[in-house]
Amino acid sequence: MPPPQSGGNSKLHISCDPLEPFCGLMGGPGCIYNAGGISAIATDKYVSSPDISTIGQTNITLSFWYVANGQSGNDYGSVRLSDDGGLNWFPLLTQYFNPNPNVPVTCTQESIAIPVNYENISNFRIGFRWINNDDATGADPPFSIDDIELSVPSSGPPPVTDFNASITSICEGDCIDFNDLSTNSPTSWEWSFPGASPASSTSQNPTSICYNTAGSYDVTLIAFNANGSDTLEKTQYISAVICLLPSCNFSFTDSNLCEGDCIDFTDLSSGTPTSWEWSFSGASPSTSNLQSPTNICYSSVGTYDVGLIVTNTNGSDTLNEIQKINVSATPTIQVSDDSTIFIGNNIQLSASGGLTYQWSPSTGLDDPTSSSPIASPSQTTTYTITITDQNNCTATDSVKIEVLSLQSLFIPTAFSPNDDNQNDVLYVRGSGIDQLSLKIYDRYGRMIFTTTDISKGWDGSFKGKPLSNNVFTYYLSGLYLSGEIIDQKGTISLVR
Repeated sequence: MPPPQSGGNSKLHISCDPLEPFCGLMGGPGCIYNAGGISAIATDKYVSSPDISTIGQTNITLSFWYVANGQSGNDYGSVRLSDDGGLNWFPLLTQYFNPNPNVPVTCTQESIAIPVNYENISNFRIGFRWINNDDATGADPPFSIDDIELSVPSSGPPPVTDFNASITSICEGDCIDFNDLSTNSPTSWEWSFPGASPASSTSQNPTSICYNTAGSYDVTLIAFNANGSDTLEKTQYISAVICLLPSCNFSFTDSNLCEGDCIDFTDLSSGTPTSWEWSFSGASPSTSNLQSPTNICYSSVGTYDVGLIVTNTNGSDTLNEIQKINVSATPTIQVSDDSTIFIGNNIQLSASGGLTYQWSPSTGLDDPTSSSPIASPSQTTTYTITITDQNNCTATDSVKIEVLSLQSLFIPTAFSPNDDNQNDVLYVRGSGIDQLSLKIYDRYGRMIFTTTDISKGWDGSFKGKPLSNNVFTYYLSGLYLSGEIIDQKGTISLVR
């Protein structure tokens, strides 16, 4: 039998001889036991533990779970003890059997107080015995044991270990302190600090534990009291890094500005700064504590400095950019006066004060990048001019050209194509016309003439042959320059 232990599987199970006919009914091969029926046999079987030391132990209790069948005084299990390593055995009086064979057996826990003469010896043993006679009276199976345990009273619980450090993220070379937080009144401590100096301690709260090399380190504490010990390891609990001063640096979206321009600044400092102090001479706002401030505006011509101080836990660094921001004046723009023209006419615009020019909209302009473009708008238009000088600064102004509508349309009701140079060709006459479509039909519905060119007229012929006197129908459609639609029809008399 292996050493008794709590929660183990130390069992003594007497079943049957594999040669007996009832063996299969009684649970498999084992020691011979047959309560009755065929070839009843007397059995006396036992198992025992190895030597167990009880030195320093008192008030020992033996406990186990058992299932027992059998017959009182004849077929039963029992417990026996030895104080000389198994040379001599002392049987305990309790017999384990089933007092009522008609009732199924159940698993029962047994506790036995070990006599004091088995205390403070080095070769204590426990054993279990099964006896049955051959009178063919009894019940199967006989005796099963589980969860054998020897215990002594405890004076209190063992420690529950816990601890913390004054800081867990440090710079290499830093020293820190540790605090024992264990419960249940530990009386001694064993600390382990791999990678630190010192690497171990037996103090309850060790101080000045130094980590001289960057890395991640485990910490272990074993706390002891009279009732036992407990171990806690915190892996990668201490992180030591190489700590550097910050190095200040920054950038900005532009250094050559015009009056009223705003720019953004970006912190490029290394060393993981945690705070920033910006100064912007001549700007609004003039200071900032943001990491990367935006919308810093310069409203006056001049040259200005920019300063930044960055700080981390190890110190600070400063960078001053002297006369770094240059602010130029806005150019002075001159533009022609507002004007009025009749539709279909044009006018020259003019602007000055820049190196380059851009007019908008470009509709109706012969060259929108000229300082003096020709404007032919079909409707009232406000032209915006943007000039850019040598500093890339811009100025904007506008000029309004009002277009007066002067539109008319006329088509004769008769003409005489007789080659007398008087009213020989039928033309559409008018002003302010943008698009035109003329269609002429005879009385049979044939289209005998069409044009979209106001300068082309009908000479009274069809397919090259002169037509005789008659009345013709026309349809006239189109669009005035003002955007008004032309839609007109009527009749024309051809008289030769």
